[in-house]
Amino acid sequence: MELATYQITPEQNGNGTYFFTDCGHWMFSIRDQMAYHGCLCPGCLYNGKSTTLYIRGSEEAKEYIRKTGIAKSQRHFI
Repeated sequence: MELATYQITPEQNGNGTYFFTDCGHWMFSIRDQMAYHGCLCPGCLYNGKSTTLYIRGSEEAKEYIRKTGIAKSQRHFI
């Protein structure tokens, strides 16, 4: 199973939050900022992949980066 992080951007009128993932997907939710924390990415799941999402800066995300040595979002720069 893959892991990826996501960043949040509040909707302009405060009615929800946009979620942008390292695996290349984005979602919108009216739930809180942790709506996808520890959940499977819906976009990856639709494509037959299991990718668990964690909010950037969380303990889980820091542990993932520590183990892999580099964030997934930066791997394409290498």
